[in-house]
Amino acid sequence: MLLNIPVKPHVLKFLEEKYQQKYVLNEYDYVGTIIYTLIRRQSNWSHYSKFMSQYTQQFPVEVPEKLYFQESCRHLTPFTISKFNSIIEGIMRDQCIYHCYLVLEEKNLKNEIYKWLELYDIEEGGSFNYRSLSKHFYRFMKQKKNQKTCLNNVSQKTL
Repeated sequence: MLLNIPVKPHVLKFLEEKYQQKYVLNEYDYVGTIIYTLIRRQSNWSHYSKFMSQYTQQFPVEVPEKLYFQESCRHLTPFTISKFNSIIEGIMRDQCIYHCYLVLEEKNLKNEIYKWLELYDIEEGGSFNYRSLSKHFYRFMKQKKNQKTCLNNVSQKTL
């Protein structure tokens, strides 16, 4: 059974790049777990319907017959569609920050963020813009620094 999940264009591009062939629903990776949970849950919050126009693409997911019929994994609502896109966008934000962290020593952060936005054809605006991604990056760096400081303090106490 094929279930088409409405997604934003940049979410589709990210998922197509990550899963370079047809995606079959499973519970072994985070996307499968998310989809499995969302399509089983019966939430019908109608105020999410107003956001449906921004989901212009379809991400096809092959749902095995057992899951489709026996476990009723076939329900998509405006609420679950919105949640799926939000979760994938959060993963994408983290991936952007990790990418910038890896290349920061030799590159300019602003250029790297814009290159990453371009990679997924994301027009700057909304939750994906230079300002929000750079803030996310600096929070990540601060957290990394605090983790190193904590580890150093622990290792000094044990010596």
